[in-house]
Amino acid sequence: MGKDKMSLGEKLAYSVGGAGVNCTISFVSAFLTYYLTNSVGMSAAVAGNIVLFSRVFDAFSDIGMGTLIDRSHFKMGKARPWILMSVIPSGIALTLLFTVPSMSANAQWIYAFIMYNLVTTVFGTSINVPSVSLNALATDSPKERSTISIMRMTICQLAMLLVQNFALVLVDGFGGEQKGWTLTAALLGVLSAVFLAITALGVKERTAEQAKEKTNTASAVGSTLTLGQKLSIMFHNKNLLLVAGTTMLTFIAVGASAGNIYYAQYILGDRNLVGALAMAKILPGLVAMLLLLKVSAKLSKKKMSLYGQIIAVAGGLFACLNAENYTLMLIGLIIMGIGNAPLSSLQQAMVADSITYSKNNCAGVEGMSYGLNSFAMKFGTGMGAAIVGWLLAAGGFAAQAEVQSAATILAIKSIVLYIPVACAVIIIIMLLGYNVQTGEN
Repeated sequence: MGKDKMSLGEKLAYSVGGAGVNCTISFVSAFLTYYLTNSVGMSAAVAGNIVLFSRVFDAFSDIGMGTLIDRSHFKMGKARPWILMSVIPSGIALTLLFTVPSMSANAQWIYAFIMYNLVTTVFGTSINVPSVSLNALATDSPKERSTISIMRMTICQLAMLLVQNFALVLVDGFGGEQKGWTLTAALLGVLSAVFLAITALGVKERTAEQAKEKTNTASAVGSTLTLGQKLSIMFHNKNLLLVAGTTMLTFIAVGASAGNIYYAQYILGDRNLVGALAMAKILPGLVAMLLLLKVSAKLSKKKMSLYGQIIAVAGGLFACLNAENYTLMLIGLIIMGIGNAPLSSLQQAMVADSITYSKNNCAGVEGMSYGLNSFAMKFGTGMGAAIVGWLLAAGGFAAQAEVQSAATILAIKSIVLYIPVACAVIIIIMLLGYNVQTGEN
């Protein structure tokens, strides 16, 4: 296992890639719907449909990207070159997504649809699937996988917190309106490229090299498997499917966070309080994630995640019961954020363990397995964002109205409070069926 050991610098290089991904994902998830409805003037339903329909293409792009990784034999490795090739065009696409030209309504939604798919389906896939695949390619140690997964998610959450707190400050600081959105997106695109380049250049792909030395292993023959064989291997791995299911539900709640800015503006009366809502969930979670580095040696990933989701449900229910009381509602969100920390931190490591230690393991198709989980993440995010648009439209949301109707207020509460609680309850049921033998307690 000594050959498998990652240095602290390498672990940090892997982790900062999470900040790179979240410079894009968090900005799009939290603000794209609001930008399209309140700045461009697009209807909430159309904005939601743009996101959801784009997820159809992700079903092919993520699995396809996973296949490319499994078949890749670059000098740098299987995954890292894809990240380097994608970071610059990804930043350009992000900037263009938040620069919708003034033209007919139909032309605007077509433009937004194309740019959104470039950001997520094309470059989001060619960045995210390789970057998370590094969890399995950099080490085969369950303990080390847990450590780098927690470190990465801690930095992810910190990046998400900063983006959701300061994006609107940047938009206003850059002049507001269209100019502000464009320059903010451009800045985040540059930061994303820098962080992801650090990951691509700073992490070594060990397990891929070891597979070359062991030509009789499943990993060595992975590139000779047909697509049908790879899909069969994946979809017979119950644990992998359960983790993908929890990922999808987790990111439905993340996608629904696009409703936070509507909650801040139309229920709390100040759109800049969107940062406080994000901080209530994310900051306590960051502290909890740091504690997990010590607890992970004593409890299994399943137990930590399960106990956390029970806490999240309790906190979410408290927030729902006090939806009109700002202080008590924030307390509920804080508890929910603490509860969500274990699963959010450990999902990538659970994918790696499902690949390696399940009865029906996925050795040789690591890329496709992470592609499946990446698809679950992006489909969940898209579904959450689509739900925001659908519920706002169903509630009669009017972008130019300072005061919204009771139906719209109920829709906003459902998006921000009720849906995340429902997702956590279903996750608990899924985790009860997860069973991987890694030697953890």
